[in-house]
Amino acid sequence: MGRFFKFIFATFGLVALLALVAAFWGMSDLNRYEHMTPEQRSAEQAAFVAKQDAAAKRSLIEHHDGRHCLSTIGGEHSGLVVAFKQTPREPDSLEIINTRISEVDAQGNHNLVMSYRARNGFGGISIGTLEAEVKNSDCSFTILSNVSR
Repeated sequence: MGRFFKFIFATFGLVALLALVAAFWGMSDLNRYEHMTPEQRSAEQAAFVAKQDAAAKRSLIEHHDGRHCLSTIGGEHSGLVVAFKQTPREPDSLEIINTRISEVDAQGNHNLVMSYRARNGFGGISIGTLEAEVKNSDCSFTILSNVSR
């Protein structure tokens, strides 16, 4: 029993020591800010604002060209792929070839064109093109046409 209590006290002591180190570290960072000159403070604030503006511009560009609705891994609209995967005769054979999305139009929509390959009912591979309209605000979609060759 003595070893167990020693272990418990040692663990609590270590946690308390780590909490103290973290508290002093955080206070030293605040202390650094307090000792800045007004010019240094304004320069640091300007750098922070510039970083936020750059992030906002990047987000605006991504939302304008529709990339925010596409997967970063495969480049397809994942919701559209899941919905469309129900339509081929062999859903596991669906392979996305290419996905293109237009810039946002005046109504707040993107036009999306997805090329795909899928096995048809006769066992052959058919190539198709799916056209959809994607809302810029929430990335919801409406399938406009599906043509396979």
